[in-house]
Amino acid sequence: METKPLWSLWVVFGNNMNKLNLVSYNVHALNHPIKRKKILNQLKKLQCSIALLQETHLTDTEHKKIKREWVNQVFYASYGKRRGVAILIGKGTPIKVEKDIKDNTGRYVLIVGSIGDMTISILNVYAPMLITFSISKEKLPPRVWPMLLFGQVTLKAIL
Repeated sequence: METKPLWSLWVVFGNNMNKLNLVSYNVHALNHPIKRKKILNQLKKLQCSIALLQETHLTDTEHKKIKREWVNQVFYASYGKRRGVAILIGKGTPIKVEKDIKDNTGRYVLIVGSIGDMTISILNVYAPMLITFSISKEKLPPRVWPMLLFGQVTLKAIL
């Protein structure tokens, strides 16, 4: 179960340059407390700044239990104990989240915020089987770009 950060970003704000480690991970259910603890410990060991988890299979209440130790903020979309995605923001990660948008079927969660004076959006999606999903324009804030897209998505080319 050893993995490395998927992305490392160097972000400059003020006079400081900071490294952010982003990990996208299909966890195949976090219902069992021992498995949940192992995965959270692994992310901590990787010095993960932002974790993007798919197939969490947690209820809203259970998603809130993830906020502990190194995790400062949790944004999630649930659908009972099926599907589910989450974005975990680590303590000390210099992102200020201004808005989060989630799907009521546990397919995606989008956060929009800023790092210093740079606007950034992060979208975590679980749509493995050509499932159509959309985010209505009314839900989106005026500035959502640049957007980082992570997750498990099957795309179909339309010719």
